[in-house]
Amino acid sequence: KERDIESAADFVIRALHERDDIKDIRDAFIRYEKERRYFKLTFMDEESTRKDYLKPVEKPVSFSMKSGTPKMLIYVWNSIGNDVNVKAFESFGFDVETVQLHHDFLSYSEDCVAAINKYLDKNTYDIVFSLNCSAAVSEACYIHDTPYIAWCYDSPSFTGAHWYLKYPTTHVFAFDSSDVENYRKAGIEQAYYLPLATNLDFFDRIVPV
Repeated sequence: KERDIESAADFVIRALHERDDIKDIRDAFIRYEKERRYFKLTFMDEESTRKDYLKPVEKPVSFSMKSGTPKMLIYVWNSIGNDVNVKAFESFGFDVETVQLHHDFLSYSEDCVAAINKYLDKNTYDIVFSLNCSAAVSEACYIHDTPYIAWCYDSPSFTGAHWYLKYPTTHVFAFDSSDVENYRKAGIEQAYYLPLATNLDFFDRIVPV
């Protein structure tokens, strides 16, 4: 309808004036309301100025990144590679924390998204990691503008052009180059080839008989 945007502006500015989490949205509507009173076109009507005003704000580099100890949250599930990956990242200098939830890792769940959100609300992580890709983790990371690295060790790992795979915060790594090709064909640009790794410390201790 013709006045939908004005109704939305009125609601956001007046009914939600105490909500800190929508401050940027409220500021945009306040600016719109002011400009529409005096100008034929507002910044919301001009595509170039609207995009510039609403574009994401670049996050500053965290202290943990500057100090060389990036803070990482690893979502662990019933995968055989959990412990090895945690130890590997710690050996690389990451400050690692883990979280394990009672949700089906491969199924999308709003409850799981909410649980991951709580961790990301309370802590500032530079990166989130999991073996294979979780839709719920991807969703939470997109909400918090936190990079999510998913290392897929199953093949085929590509299961379709799902919305969460196209988030700018989601980065998928697959050990099968044909999977990466399928990701790219589906329009998922942040898909990369990464061979499987092994635990050198473990195998170096094996003595042939």
